[in-house]
Amino acid sequence: MIINILSAHIIMCALFAINLLHSAEKTSKCDKSINKEYNLPSLDEISTLAKSCVAASRKRIEQQNSWVPGQVLTGLFDDDNTPVKRNKAGYLFTPFIQKYLVNEGDIILIHGDLHGAADNLYAALKLWQTHGYLDPEDMYKIQNDKIHIIILGDLVDRGPKQIETLCIIWKLMINNRNIIVTRGNHEDISLNKHDGGLIKKIKASYLQNKNHDALQSFYKIILKFYDLLPLGVYIQIPDGNFILGCHGCGGLDVNPAPLLNHPTASYYMFDLIARNDIISNLKPQVKEEINKTIPSWAQENFIPTSPQTIRVIKELNALRYDVDLLHFLWADIQVDPTAPVAYDPTRSWILSASLIKEILSYQYQSGKVLAILRGHQHTPCLKNPMMRSIYNLDGKIHADDTGISKLWPTENLPAPGALWRNIVCTFCLAPQTYESIDNFPRYDTWGLLQINKTFDECTLKAIRITNQ
Repeated sequence: MIINILSAHIIMCALFAINLLHSAEKTSKCDKSINKEYNLPSLDEISTLAKSCVAASRKRIEQQNSWVPGQVLTGLFDDDNTPVKRNKAGYLFTPFIQKYLVNEGDIILIHGDLHGAADNLYAALKLWQTHGYLDPEDMYKIQNDKIHIIILGDLVDRGPKQIETLCIIWKLMINNRNIIVTRGNHEDISLNKHDGGLIKKIKASYLQNKNHDALQSFYKIILKFYDLLPLGVYIQIPDGNFILGCHGCGGLDVNPAPLLNHPTASYYMFDLIARNDIISNLKPQVKEEINKTIPSWAQENFIPTSPQTIRVIKELNALRYDVDLLHFLWADIQVDPTAPVAYDPTRSWILSASLIKEILSYQYQSGKVLAILRGHQHTPCLKNPMMRSIYNLDGKIHADDTGISKLWPTENLPAPGALWRNIVCTFCLAPQTYESIDNFPRYDTWGLLQINKTFDECTLKAIRITNQ
């Protein structure tokens, strides 16, 4: 039954005031489509919007004193028309991570993969506006500095409204400093060229203009936008501990200690994937677990030249090529806490519970990083172990937390919103991406992370949103 949107908003306001911070049991309803209020912009308009977002992103991070001392920021701030050429796409690949300080009483609204689900994103913003998190006159402006938004990558490809999704994200990033979008594996032009990808959506929408030069210029702006996204954000809570938000999993890409231990720096760039250095410091039993399943070349240090780095592998008297994928963007997680680390050549490592606990213990000194929030690991098959965990089909988390996988609970049926040390939370995919698949869940899920004095007092509630 279709409910008048104004009445629905009034009902949701009342429910929010009573329940939202205490329970995610109820599912909120929102307007289904953005079509009435949002039309696809012209190529000139969308290019201008993208350039404004890139300029805003640069302004946030271009101060040298915001970076760990000694960082050479070559490439990241080059003019779009004169890129440093190091990879085939034309830009220097400069992966970096971010540290983000929050305070007691802050609220972080978190979402996983969007994949062109603009209707779901728009509906959620209307809901947050109704609840007072966004400006009542402009839903693209966050209401105050106690509210934050984090999107965990994969904005485009697959879904029906990829360009519209980018426009919404760009407007949010232009208007607010307290929003972070981490880079996903689909923030990569090489993936955007596949069937159902962003490039084909752009060509279908704008190629009739016959302005190929303008399209090529737009692609370069998108690439620069991608390059200005951090691979991971380390949320520093009041007790000095951290929660990592990223797309895949931090894994063995980099030791973030130089950033986390620095008193004032917010950013850290790394030009070496130091897997061998990190593995050499792990416990013997964990190293043995890795050696059993991970190819030796995938354990080596390497310099990343793009999100998918081509490696030359020496085997006996021959050479072959393979692709090394960054853990921040590509790594998967074993749902079974007893399963060993594994390797999927099409996706990267599948990290085990024992490896993640060891990585956190080694890399971050005294367990400073206590939780990981991520997306990425989705499939349209609900028999998949991670999908069963996300939608709580295995019954291992409280029903109120359905929509967010919370791995390896320390007790049977934890309380709703509960966090525990070494937890890995995987957020669901926006449902519009799989709208053509029968029997797939039709609700979206955001996480509401309530920041308190200590990690043990913080909560992560699942807020499920269903479009009418």
